[in-house]
Amino acid sequence: MNYKDIKSFGIACKVLKRKPVLPNLTMLPKPLQKYYTDHYKLTTIISAMNKVEGDWKPDYKEGNKQPKYFAWPRVKSDDKRKGGFALSRASYGYVLANSLVGSRLLMGSSDMVYWALDKHTKLYITHAHTT
Repeated sequence: MNYKDIKSFGIACKVLKRKPVLPNLTMLPKPLQKYYTDHYKLTTIISAMNKVEGDWKPDYKEGNKQPKYFAWPRVKSDDKRKGGFALSRASYGYVLANSLVGSRLLMGSSDMVYWALDKHTKLYITHAHTT
């Protein structure tokens, strides 16, 4: 199995040996419920992708030069909706400390980022439109 086999939240849960149960977020306003549900799904999928690719984890030890990749989508509006979605770039960094991307959204290669954006676009759209 490789990261391209992680095509759904359910498959990701099987890889991580978790029950595919979503958190109860009914105490939050509806838009935030969708955001946090989709964020949970996205972080679970990315975690499973990293697991099958050698159990990759971001390493923040001082002096570590491990590249860490994340999606940096560009949101554009169009006639059909208030905002659109496009990939601005896949990037990595090992010197810059940046609080824009949580470590649970990091991946071990730019190929994984592009694939995740292509296969899980709806989850990334929710994430980009709500934050």
